[in-house]
Amino acid sequence: MRQIYRIFLFTALISNAGFLCANMVVRDNTAVLYQQEVGNRVLLTVRDMSGQKNRPQLKASLNDIDLELQESGRQTIAAVLLLIDSSDPRRVDSIRNQVTHIEEIVTRLPDQTLIGIARFDTELHLLAPLGSSKEKIIQEAGSINAKGKTTELYRNTLEAINILKQTTADVKSVLMMSDGLAEDHAYFHRDVVRSAIQNRINLYAIGYADSVSGSVALQTLRRLSEDTGGIYVAARPAYYYLQPQDINTILNGLNAADSYDVDFSAAVAANLAGKHHLQLSLQTPSAQILIPVPVTLPDKVEIQSVIEEVTPQPTVVIERVRESPQTTDTAHQALLLLSILLAVSIIVLLWRLRPRSSKGSPHHQDREEGEEAPAIAWLEIMDGEQRSRRYPVRSFSTKIGRYRENDIALPDSAISRYHAEIHLNDMGQFSIRDLGSKNGIQVNSQEVKAQNLQNNDVIEIGDIRLRFVAEDTPATDMQVTRMFRTQFPAT
Repeated sequence: MRQIYRIFLFTALISNAGFLCANMVVRDNTAVLYQQEVGNRVLLTVRDMSGQKNRPQLKASLNDIDLELQESGRQTIAAVLLLIDSSDPRRVDSIRNQVTHIEEIVTRLPDQTLIGIARFDTELHLLAPLGSSKEKIIQEAGSINAKGKTTELYRNTLEAINILKQTTADVKSVLMMSDGLAEDHAYFHRDVVRSAIQNRINLYAIGYADSVSGSVALQTLRRLSEDTGGIYVAARPAYYYLQPQDINTILNGLNAADSYDVDFSAAVAANLAGKHHLQLSLQTPSAQILIPVPVTLPDKVEIQSVIEEVTPQPTVVIERVRESPQTTDTAHQALLLLSILLAVSIIVLLWRLRPRSSKGSPHHQDREEGEEAPAIAWLEIMDGEQRSRRYPVRSFSTKIGRYRENDIALPDSAISRYHAEIHLNDMGQFSIRDLGSKNGIQVNSQEVKAQNLQNNDVIEIGDIRLRFVAEDTPATDMQVTRMFRTQFPAT
């Protein structure tokens, strides 16, 4: 029996970001967005920031079983909503250049691309819906005038995401053209990023600054692109000139490319069933990237039912034998006693197998709503004024770095934004992995890229030394422990 899973692969570009979200992994300048859909289909999007449209070499395996990848030849569909900032009447020259850039980009997009255009200031105005002709998009772009007063950038970007999420397409993108000035008071960067990631939408941006000093505001657009797997480029300040390679970079990111099928027959033949992680290996020009993609194989019961449908069943003849009432009553009593003993045995077995304590169990489900998961390990700071402080490791994948989106944020200039990751595998083994940091990591004074961790191992990240302590291991210098939340602030 051949089990075929389809993987849709799109080669594009991404900025130098690094984070792990619900269904998105960004490592070594390459982003992978995945989602398992109905029918055991895995939707997979890969983006490379090299700008050369290099197709990564792909390999797939499941529990060390190599799986076959085949090109399916499926044509993929992309949806792009152009979002134009028309808020400042002084930006007449900027708008004029943007219209020229829009015409070139729209003309070069594939004909099957679903294109729409909207402008925004205080409100979003949809000028042409997704699926409009290229001529309609170019015509509406030429009618845009900069006449608004207030720029509600974040709120209107959320509106653009809401329009895109209702469209059926394999790749969905917002292409924003703005000076980056945002005057929102109730909507924020994190609101836009959260909505874009949840709806699998990438935000692309072209920045148009009126002066060199005004280029600082373009950081708003750069961050939105970086944090959602999109691309950011900037026109020359005051002249609004865009290099040809910048337009090529945007187009490479918006265009969809190839699709692949994964043959799972070898895994099914090895009696694998249920939930697993497909190990996808991507060999890019700069690095080899390993991505675990969750998949669900058919249960063995489902496989057996298919076999039974095509396998002739032997004919069974049942002969009824009359029994005396006394014999029948005795048999019923014995059956009842056997059922009682079996039920008691099951109850005793379940009682013995019950969790002894929720402490240290990342799977414990009896916590009150909103309560944090218990720590399964700790990282203790060994030096300086922060000596004796420690951070909890609460999940199977814990990011460490300078950036505040990390699970453990360490404010040290020698630490990269996304520096390292601590992982717990199914066998209960902890390991640490370098996420492409500038200064690397050391374990017990040895520089490593990846290393299994043992209790009391010393980890050096930047200028900070940390002791790894597994849960339930008493610390010798932790009579007074202060707990710190390392997640996003509530503001």
